[in-house]
Parts: sequence; structure tokens; C-alpha cells
Amino acid sequence: PTMNSRAGLFLWLNAALAARPLTDDMTLLGYLHARYPGNVQSLIVDLLVASFDNLTNAMLRKEIRQNVKVIRSFICNKLPTLIAMLCGSIGEQITPEACIQMALIPGGLISMTPLPPISNGATDIEESLKGTRLEFLQACALHGLVAESTIAAILRGPIALPRVTKYSKETLVAQCANNPSRLAPLIDDLNGMQGNAGAISGCVVETISNLCMSKDTMSLKTVCNELIKRIAYMDVVMQYTQPQMLLLPLCNLLNEWMHDQDQTEFTPSYEEFASILLLTLATMHRYEIQWPDIGVLEDSFIARLLDDMSCSKPPSELPDEQGSQLAKWIEGLFAVDDSGETIGIGDDVMRQCSPQNFYLLVPTLFEQSVLACRSNALAINTFKGGLELLLEPFLLPSLIMGLGWLVEHSWEDHNDVDLLLQVLEKLLKPSSTSQETQAMHRTILSMVATPWHDSLQELQRRQPDKKKVAELSALLTPYLSNQRTLSCRRSELNDWIQNEGALKARVQQSLRELIRWASTSTNPPDPPPRYAHKLFAVACQALSPEKLLSIILGEITATDFSTIPTALDVCASMICAPTALSAATHQPGSAIALSPVRTLRNHIRHLVSEPQALLTRLQRNAEALVQLSRRIESQLSIAQMPALTI
Repeated sequence: PTMNSRAGLFLWLNAALAARPLTDDMTLLGYLHARYPGNVQSLIVDLLVASFDNLTNAMLRKEIRQNVKVIRSFICNKLPTLIAMLCGSIGEQITPEACIQMALIPGGLISMTPLPPISNGATDIEESLKGTRLEFLQACALHGLVAESTIAAILRGPIALPRVTKYSKETLVAQCANNPSRLAPLIDDLNGMQGNAGAISGCVVETISNLCMSKDTMSLKTVCNELIKRIAYMDVVMQYTQPQMLLLPLCNLLNEWMHDQDQTEFTPSYEEFASILLLTLATMHRYEIQWPDIGVLEDSFIARLLDDMSCSKPPSELPDEQGSQLAKWIEGLFAVDDSGETIGIGDDVMRQCSPQNFYLLVPTLFEQSVLACRSNALAINTFKGGLELLLEPFLLPSLIMGLGWLVEHSWEDHNDVDLLLQVLEKLLKPSSTSQETQAMHRTILSMVATPWHDSLQELQRRQPDKKKVAELSALLTPYLSNQRTLSCRRSELNDWIQNEGALKARVQQSLRELIRWASTSTNPPDPPPRYAHKLFAVACQALSPEKLLSIILGEITATDFSTIPTALDVCASMICAPTALSAATHQPGSAIALSPVRTLRNHIRHLVSEPQALLTRLQRNAEALVQLSRRIESQLSIAQMPALTI
């Protein structure tokens, strides 16, 4: 018999919230209805339990604050709207209020005290869980899902509900259409746990799309700057949308940007382009989104920029127009007056070069500047003075390409070390006091910090006497690990590949702990075992499908007969973990590499499709493989969702 174990949905949600959130309504409801066909009551109860299990797990694992906040926002903002959507199909016998009470009643399915009282950190975790429970219940009240008396019964004490206005996306979009500045305070509210983040996120995505359509780039610049200041808030927005919905309008606008050479002033246009470009690149970097993932065309500006982000070209290979533009930029950046001060970028420089062409030229611009410095054709102070101009908001995103080129060529000529350190210090420590500029610069640092930190660490090992290296390395440290992805850095992946036995043991241990936890019922319930989906993602990258499947089947066949349904659910849920879909997979003839998890699924399908090969396996192993395959296909099936009322 199939069963839905406590660990199954816990694992799926853990994966969905591990990197870029994969919890938009279509993805989430499609999976839930496939897992709980016709049983909305169990769906809601188990969803609440799995969500709090994931919050408990994150705190027990001492995950970074942002990871915990993403899960809390999912519970307090996403779940109430999901439950409200499911209300129409729940039937009259049971109400959403009853489901919520069933899951959260004290002494029931969710424990607020996962650690013994005397344990280190037990009080903080208990307070955080109880605080999240209260915020969730208040958000449910906002959405009309629970009465105040029910909340009081769950909390076992009187409760005064805060006065919060329930937002609707349509109303907010209309307000922002009339007054785009309305969006700034709304973006601030994305950080809240009051049940309104879904409406705000929808408003952000639709307003950006509308501004792109109307080409209101001045208003769009303001919106982009607000989001750049709070790039981590995109983790909330992404819980409600697919990247394509947000990024494709921005990319199309950047691709189609009109550069009017007859205008009188060019800095405002460059500034608007810079803000829009930076938000686009920062979002794509945060979630490791590639241009095919959002459906942009291969010959578009964004695709070319991302493909050649740090690639310079010899001037002799540039078309005449680009060669002329490069010469103008070099002249504009490094021209000095009689006192040796840089003159600044004039309109003539920007008139003859569109913003798109400028950013495509940046790596070559950096290379030619460094070469000129190296040959003493350009004084270092003049070079640094020119770099100061790149720190202005209208050119600031050029640091992404410039620093990208520099890090790939750093320390290759040992005589350049001092020169490059001076350049790096200039670019990493801007003198501007503008909050907007500083926010843009911080966002850029989060995009370039990891490769530069690694490079500086390597230099420090080779030249430990250089104090400037340690100083710059320390400056970058707060900006490390700002991505939300499941990818391993190459060095980390190589370590796992070389230490395959340790990785296999970790996967085996996790499976055993999860199966044991899911098959054991205690009161109060045991906390989930410390688990992070990245372990399985790494295993899929580092181990062959054959080796990983062998581990999984080994754990299924090693369990008691009565526990096999639980083991199958645990393993199938791990294998069915959601993965990011590329928009390119929907394009005819697109050749997109399968994710490692999908490769594993296809491997299982292939094995099951060959009956003769199955007969050569040990009977119990073959049975486990067939049962696992059926469970996987069942979970991956697209359920026919009942009509939802919103």
C-alpha cells in the first residue's frame, strides 16, 4: 500500500525552499493534488506540519537568518492564501479552521519545544516557533480562515488581533499605476509576516511588467533601485512567481532600448538603464538563472552580455564602430586637465555609444587600460581617477564585467600585483555617500565577492607579507554566500568526488534517519532529523545515477517489511524534489542539459522499462525498484486540480 509519510512532504518542501523558491501556485498545488487526490483535509494538515517541521529543522541546523526568514514567510504569507484557495474544494464536512486547529492544537502534531528545556538554544527556538505560529494564525484571521476564539483555544489564552488591512493584488496594481511611488513602502512590507506578501509580490511583478510595456523607464528605475536595496526580498517575491514573469519584460526592455543620439542629455538614460540592468543581473545571479531559463533570444543583448560577461577582445578584432566607441570611452575616462584631474565623461562619449554597447565593451576597456598602465602609457593615478567615474550610478554595473575580467587575469603577471591591488581597492571602496549608490555597490559586491575572495586567498598564500590582501579579503567576507542555489563550487564538488565514500555514507545516514523518523510516532512528536536538500543535490552531481540508485534501493530493502511503504515514500519524495524548469525546455528543438535529479529519474524509468534486465536482479531489489518507480511516477503525475475559489 502507498502511504504519505510525515517525511515525504517535509522533503519536498525542504527542496522547494532550499534555493530559489519553487512554490508558485501551479507548482505547489499540482504536486499537492497529485499526492493527496481528493483529500484536501489531509493535504492542509500535512502541509502545515511539514512547513513547521522545515522551520524547526532550519533552526536546529542553525541555518543563516535569511533561510529561516524565507520559511517563516512561506508559513505566514503563503500558507494562508493557499488554504484560502483550497477552501472551495474542501467540502462542507470539514472547514479550513478545523484543519488548522487539527494541526496546531497543543500536544498534537506540531511541537513548539523540539529540544529539551535545558538544551542550548532551546528557549530561542521555542520562542521563534511560537512567534511564527501566532503570526500565521493572525494572517489566517486576516484571510477569514479562523475566528479569534479558535486562535485563543490553540494558544490557550486570550488574544487581541492586530489591525491589519488585507491587500489585494488588483487594488495595489491600480494604486501603483496611478502613483508608482506607492510601490516603495509596499516593497518594505514584503519583509512582514502579516499575510500580505502574496498580494504585494503579485503587484511588484505586474507593475514592473506594466512599466516595461509602457517604457516608463524613469518610474521603473525607482522601482528597481528599491528592490536593489533589498535584493533579499526577492526570495519572497519568487515564492509567488516564475522568474520568467519578472525577468523577461526587463530583459526585453534592455534588449530593445532606444538610444536617441539627438537627445540633449545622456546621463539620465544611462542611469535608468543601469538600475534596470543591475536588478536583472543581480536577480539572475542570486538564483543562478541562465538566459535560456527565461526565454530570451540567443542574439539578444542580455544573452550576449551574459555569455561574454568577462571576455575581452583584441582591438583589431572589433568592428570599426566598436573600435571607435572604445577609443572614445578610453579618452573620456582618462582625459585630464592641466592639473592632472580627470575631466569626466562628456555627452559626446555617450552620444555615440548605446548603453548596451558600452557594457559589452567593458572587459576590453579594462584590458586595454591595464595594458596601458603596465606599459607606463597610462599613469596609475589617472587610471584610478578614471575608475572613479565608473563608480557613478550611471555606469556602476560596469564593475560586474570589469571585476569579472580582472579576477580571471589577476596575478598572471607577478609584476602587476601592486597595480591590481590598487585598482581593486579603488573599485571595492567607493567614496560616494549616496545611499542609492552604496546600495547598488553592495549588490555588485555580492555578485563578485566569491571569485575575488578565492583569488585573494590564493595570493595571500603566495605572498603573506601583503597586508592589503588581507584587508580586501576581509572587506569581501560579508558578501560571500549571498546566492540561493544548489550548485556546488567546483572545488567543493571535486572534494566530494574524491571522497565518494563519505558522500555515500552521508546519503545513507540521511535516508535511515528520515525513514526512522517517519515510521516512529511519539507524543510530543520528535523533531525532524537535521537534513538539507543540498546533500541530495550534491550526491546527484557527484555520484553516477547507478551508484546513487544502489544506495537508495539498499536502504529500502534493508527496512522491515512493515516499514517499506514509508521507505518508498521517503525515497520517492527525495527523488521527486522540485527542480527549476527552464523556459527553453518548452522551445522546439532546444537542447537543454537535464538536471542531475532528472537524470536519476530517467535512469530509473529506463531500468524499469527493460523486463529482461529486471529478471537478473535479486528479487527484493527488483521489487523495490519497480515499487519506487511507480511511487515516483505517481508523485510526478500532473493532478487534475479541482476548481478553486479565491
